[in-house]
Amino acid sequence: MKLTDEQVEAAVREELFWDGRLEPREVAVRVHDGVVTLRGTVGSPAQKQAAAEAAKRVKGVARVDDELQVQPMGMHARRDAELRAEVIDVLTHNALLPETLDVRVSNGVVTLRGTVLDSLARDEAQAAVRGVHGVKDVWNELSVEERPIVG
Repeated sequence: MKLTDEQVEAAVREELFWDGRLEPREVAVRVHDGVVTLRGTVGSPAQKQAAAEAAKRVKGVARVDDELQVQPMGMHARRDAELRAEVIDVLTHNALLPETLDVRVSNGVVTLRGTVLDSLARDEAQAAVRGVHGVKDVWNELSVEERPIVG
């Protein structure tokens, strides 16, 4: 029996939880056709490797795309990293938004960068991020893709 992407995602999240080498709240997980994408910020290269290894151990994982960033963390930076992972998770689970948006967090202020198809998606991203607990402010630097007018 083939596992659904949702089942694989839940299993990866559980594996990250039980792996004592990292903080699972710092890692956002997305699965599409068995390909696991890990995004977020971890405190060391060893934690980055641990997250990828944990995901690879899960049944149903075809490939792991490790997009985790490494940044040594003090107490405040750790909260920003957790917040970044939560924001990435919210954005990647929104069908109106591309998965390629860049998210930066500093002192609870979220900066969104990248390109979206229209102003509705730009506004949707900002509204979705504002709803994440712990976000102090959102700087929306998303640009709207220029599309030629047909007619």
